[in-house]
Amino acid sequence: TYNVDGPGTRDVPFELTDWAKGQMFGRLGMPAAYFKKAEYENPELVAQHFNYWAPRANDNVMLRSRVSPDLGVVRGVVSEKFSKLDNDMMVESLGKILHGHDEDYGIQDFYMDHKRAHLRITYYDMTRQVGITKDGRPDYLQVGMDIVNSEVGASSMNIIALIFRLVCSNGLRRWEREGDIFNQRHIYLKTHEFQSRMLESMSNGLHAEQELLEQ
Repeated sequence: TYNVDGPGTRDVPFELTDWAKGQMFGRLGMPAAYFKKAEYENPELVAQHFNYWAPRANDNVMLRSRVSPDLGVVRGVVSEKFSKLDNDMMVESLGKILHGHDEDYGIQDFYMDHKRAHLRITYYDMTRQVGITKDGRPDYLQVGMDIVNSEVGASSMNIIALIFRLVCSNGLRRWEREGDIFNQRHIYLKTHEFQSRMLESMSNGLHAEQELLEQ
């Protein structure tokens, strides 16, 4: 736990997630696996190394954090050039595209943790039945998109066209490199540019998905 002072933090202690510790150690040239292990055995040794190298770092960093009344969490340690596209921005952009079409799509899967968020959406109006599953249910081919985002630098922002088929409990996804609709690192873009390009890519993605379905 480290104390972080400044406006907005209310001088609360901050804890680092395991992912943020790895990023922090890496930026200081401290082998992450070694110092994560040493933290449990000899935390004073880790503090000594960190306090020596941190003032000598020649770059600024951005801390992706979450603050509660009495405790803060640093979720990521990224470059100050990091382009923010938070998960709520991603969902907001998707909502603009799907507005008024609530009966035409479904959320097949959603997962979110400290590192990344994954959302899978399929479209009912581009669904075809191709047979019957072993337990007697209709076997559908469904067009959709996988959307992956990380607020802490764990991955690029990815939008991938897919064909989803219910042949087992969690489905089967067909993917090709040509199916990539959008792949953007969180850098070199301003927030409004990131949102605009993602919104355009989601809209254009329907054409790529239709081609996959035909194939």
